[in-house]
Amino acid sequence: MRHFNRVIFVDRENTCRSIMAEAILRQVRDAMQVSDWNSIISRGLAVLFPEPLNPKAVAIIKGHGLNVDRTNSVLFTEEECGESTLVLTMTEREKRQILEDYTAVPNLYTLREFAGERGDIEEPYGKSLAEYGALYEYLDLMVKMAVQKLLKEDE
Repeated sequence: MRHFNRVIFVDRENTCRSIMAEAILRQVRDAMQVSDWNSIISRGLAVLFPEPLNPKAVAIIKGHGLNVDRTNSVLFTEEECGESTLVLTMTEREKRQILEDYTAVPNLYTLREFAGERGDIEEPYGKSLAEYGALYEYLDLMVKMAVQKLLKEDE
């Protein structure tokens, strides 16, 4: 059985999907009082310089009573990964990029793949606040499905 103490959500820019998933998993961890997942973070693959988080994503996260603990995107680095790190991307393309660019990321899946589903979770860039809300609801479902798998693997 694998035991993960760090979860990293990764998307392209780390300004929307990954920060939503991070906030959701932190809330679930705290509500369930799971002490094992002591590091839940999100990162981006194409962060040339720290970019501001998407204001619609932040508004949706805060609208659900969750916190965002930073204001800018952060670049994914291999140094943050280890045997007890679970890395979850939003798309197959992002997963392939990590496989091509990094050598030490042993526990790598798309979020949907880890949750037992297929397909990508796309960015609603330029769409309405309602679309961002729908993305949040879908990420909430996927994260909770992933949590069930994590809990089974931690038994």
